[in-house]
This record gives sequence, C-alpha cells and structure tokens, in this order.
Amino acid sequence: MIKKSCRLFICLALFVVSAMAQDSRDMKKEAEIWEKLKAISPKSVATFKQATQALDTENYPEAAKLYEEVFKKAPDFDPVMRRLGDTLLEVGRKQEGMALLEMAVQKNRSAENLISLAYALTLRDDAPPTRANLNRALPMAKEAFGKNIDNSDSFYALLYAQLALDAQLDKDFREAVWSLALYHPDLMQTHYFKAVQAAMDEHWMEAETEIKKAESLGFPHEAATAFLASGIGSRATVWRYAYYTLYLLAAWVSGLVLLFVLGKLMSRMTMHWIETSDPNAATSNSHATLRKWYRRLINIGGVYYYLSLPVILFLTLAISGSIIYAMLSANYVAIKLVVIVGFGALVTIYSMIRSLFIRHEAIDPGRSLSRDEAPQLWALTEAVARSINTRPIDEIRVTPGTDLAVYERGSLRERLQDRAHRILNSRSCDLE
Repeated sequence: MIKKSCRLFICLALFVVSAMAQDSRDMKKEAEIWEKLKAISPKSVATFKQATQALDTENYPEAAKLYEEVFKKAPDFDPVMRRLGDTLLEVGRKQEGMALLEMAVQKNRSAENLISLAYALTLRDDAPPTRANLNRALPMAKEAFGKNIDNSDSFYALLYAQLALDAQLDKDFREAVWSLALYHPDLMQTHYFKAVQAAMDEHWMEAETEIKKAESLGFPHEAATAFLASGIGSRATVWRYAYYTLYLLAAWVSGLVLLFVLGKLMSRMTMHWIETSDPNAATSNSHATLRKWYRRLINIGGVYYYLSLPVILFLTLAISGSIIYAMLSANYVAIKLVVIVGFGALVTIYSMIRSLFIRHEAIDPGRSLSRDEAPQLWALTEAVARSINTRPIDEIRVTPGTDLAVYERGSLRERLQDRAHRILNSRSCDLE
C-alpha cells in the first residue's frame, strides 16, 4: 500500500492532472461522431463542428451556446451531452453540466463519457473533491482506462494514476504509471508520476532524476523543490555519495590486487632468472627490461601507499561510526565499547596524519669509502654494472659485519627517472 507520507505527492498530482493540456483531437474519431450525428440531424453537423472549434480555443460561452442548439435537435446523442456538460461546467453552470455528464454515462458507458464524469467529480471544482466523489470517480477512471485500448490519449492514464494514488491503491497506481511510461514516455506528467513511484519504492536517486526531468519539461520549480525538500533530495545525495564511495573503494582494492599480482609475477620471474641464468654471461635485454619495470612497480607501490592513506582514514571513520550508529539505532549503548572504538579511531587517525608531516632524518650507516682508498673495489662495481647493463653506484660505504646491499637515496622524481643516488653498503673485512 502507498505510504501515508506520500500525501505531498497526492497534492502535487492533483495539480499535475488539472494542468494537463487536452491532447489534440483524433480526427478519425471526430469523423465517426459527425457521421452518427448526420444520421440523426444532418443540419446540426456544421453547428457541432463550430462548437467544438470554440471549445478547443477555450471560448466556452460560444461553445455552450452552439452545443445547446445541437442538443435541442439531438437530445439523445451522448457526445453532445458530454461536450455540452463540459462547457457548462466551464461557464459556471455546474448543476446543469453535471446532470448532462451523468446522462451521457447512463446513455453510453464509453471511455470518453466515463473519463469526463470522473474528471468533473474530482478536479473541475475549485474546492477539494469530497471523499464520496473520489470513491465514485476511481472506478469510472479505471473503466475508462481499460476501454482506452489504443492508449493514444494520455489523460485516461493520468487521471487513473492520480485517483489511485489518492486512494492509496498501489497496484492500480503502478498499472497507470506503467502505461504512461510505455505509451507517453516524454510527457512531463509521466516523469512526475515515475518520480512518485520511485520515492514510494525508496529509490531516491531515481526519484530525484525523474522530478528534475519533469521540471525541465515544464513542471513548476516550486513544486519540484517541495518534492525534493520532503526528504527525497537529501536521501538521494546520501546514496549518491555512498555509491561514489563504493566506486572509490572498489578502485582502491583493485589497485591493491593489481599491485600484488604484478609484484608476485615479477618476483617469480626474477627468482627464475637468478636460478637459471649463467652468472658469467652478459645480462640480456629482457632481464634489463624486467629489472626496469620491477623498479617502477616498487616506486608505484610507494606512491600508492600515500594515496591509500585517505582511504584508510575514511574506512576508520566509517567503521567506527557504523558501530556507534548501530548501537544508537538499537537503543543500546555500551559505553566502554564506544570509548574503546572512539579512542582507537582517534589514535589511528592521529598517527596516520602525524606520519605525513614528521620525517625521520636518514643517516647512512658506516663511513664513505673514497675511490682512492679502494680503487679495485670501485672498478669491480663498475664492471658488474656494465655486465648486468645498469647504472653504476655513486657511493660505497663500509660497515662492520656481513651487510652487503645496494640502496638508493633521492626524491621520488629522481627515483622514477632512475637518477637517484646509488649506495653500496659493504662489510669492512672485504677490504683487508
């Protein structure tokens, strides 16, 4: 069933249908009416055409005058009853107009007669329709909707949708909206009712999109604002950012997986090369390429670490907030748990932010070994660099123990461009 919170939608729907412009007349149906009238009163056909033209141009007094002339000559012709009833309502002769519309339905329960009486019962008066009139109008609108087989006139589905919404008949409302979406997808009113249906289904982003589409097609800005201000706009915004967050997290996790897979693959390729290659043979171009891309992957991993910090911060806040919100929603708050979760989140966030602004001074181990002190060692390192087709080291430092490693020092840009300062860290006993 349609929720009571949809009363705003019902009020707007009354405006939507009452503001619905009459579709252009189906001249094929008009010709059929003329032929039937011709069989009853041939001389009245021209007057009937003039009256219809006056009705379509909203010259209601003239239309009422001409239709009355036709009605006197063809009092049992229900199209004249219906149109005369419509025009009399427009000129303020409501009691006479309603009586004629009732007569037309009694004479012929056609789709046109039913929808005209249903409309008159609900939206033709300046005052809000009574519940009794609404209860009478809905079955008529539904019957007329069913008889409107070709669905060429959108007014049948529009009035049926509005009355079903007011009566909180979910199935009937959806049936009417489905017809509008299928046969009249570009109408402003169609997008409005689709927005209402989306809101009832709690599809907030879709509701927002549809009401904005309706507004672009002529729906009043004030009414659209009222619709969104009922809570739909704020909920749509929350869900939109929730989706953005999910996309961001999915991209972040995909990046981690990609780095892991590529790192694993390159690690295996490197180990395979070390285990199978001839240490005395020159390094091939493929091995040099592998080292180059492996180095780039490591640098990218370092950059990705800093890019991941905002994501980790967000996850810390989101998880902590979700735990606290869940307890509040359950009307049970474990004070100790809230304190522990909150304190842990704050410490984590503080530590991560602090790590961005505090840099530890890098101190190279041991002492620097000049080229004059160990010319043969320097020559050996240059020969090794040539044999494996890589850039030679820039500094040698000696330390006690069994350490032997090459590392780089420099900015991120220098490392990415392979211009960082390379240092060989060697144990001092090798120099004796």
